Parts: sequence; C-alpha cells; structure tokens
Amino acid sequence: MDRRIYVVVGIAVACLCILTLYFVTKPVELTYKIEKNGKNQNLYFYEDGRLIATLSVEVQGRKLRFCLSHDENTFVKTLKLKITPDNTSEIYLLTPYGDWNTFEFHQSKDGLSSVFYARDLGLQGRGTVTLEFLISRNASIYYTVSFEIDEGFKRYVCEGEGVLKV
Repeated sequence: MDRRIYVVVGIAVACLCILTLYFVTKPVELTYKIEKNGKNQNLYFYEDGRLIATLSVEVQGRKLRFCLSHDENTFVKTLKLKITPDNTSEIYLLTPYGDWNTFEFHQSKDGLSSVFYARDLGLQGRGTVTLEFLISRNASIYYTVSFEIDEGFKRYVCEGEGVLKV
C-alpha cells in the first residue's frame, strides 16, 4: 500500500514540475521574412530555419483577407491584428467562419486603426485562422500581427508587419 502512495506522489510531483517549467520558461520569439506577390504578401515565421507559421495577406478589391496557417502539431492560442489605413477609411470585420470564443474588434485610441484581438482562439486555433475585412475606400494599409503558438510544452511568440495597397 505504501508503495502505491509513493508512485502517485512521484507522478504528481513530476507533473507539477513540468507545468511549472512550462509557465516559467520564456517563449521562443520567432523571426519572420516577408515575400510580396503583386498586391498580396506572405509572412513566414521561423525558428532556426524551421517554418512554424505563415500569414498570407490577400487583397481582393476592397476586401482584405488574413490567413494564418501553421504546422499541424501546433496550436494558435492568441491573435492580435491591427490595421491602419493612410486615410479615414472605415474597416469592417466580415463574419468569421465557424464557432469562435469571445474576441474583440474595436477602433484603437488613435482613432484611425482597427484592432482584432482574440485572447483564446479555442477550436479555431487548431486549423488555419481566416479573417476578412472590408475597407470603405482605397487606401494604403499598414498592419501588425502578433500571436502565440504552442507546440506541446514549447511556446512561441510571433510579431510581424507589412504594408499593402487596397
């Protein structure tokens, strides 16, 4: 009987140590490179030469589509996207596909930018995350993106930016 207690306590201590390491260790910051293809852009996020995630940004008339794809062994936890036009255009979020946990979409303090922020992507973080926006008039768009990805017990943070003509 005493032996079982030691095994259970040992397993509990090991799990506690693993969880503590997960929350205490600093996430790995990914580097990115941007590739332009006409009006469209791709941001590739890497860790030591290994591609972890790709953000594809496509312009279709006045519609702007952001598609965040990632390695199938990873999970996107959070996503923040800030879109800033060079004029007073209004930016509308088109209805995202599927079931979403709570997210925010609001105008930033500068009065010009629009911000999409999801603290917990839930099920949406398992596959490609796609968001579409409608821009009320032609503009040059400056965007920034930041997101967190988990891969088992390894965590990544990612930040990138780009400029597009809509």
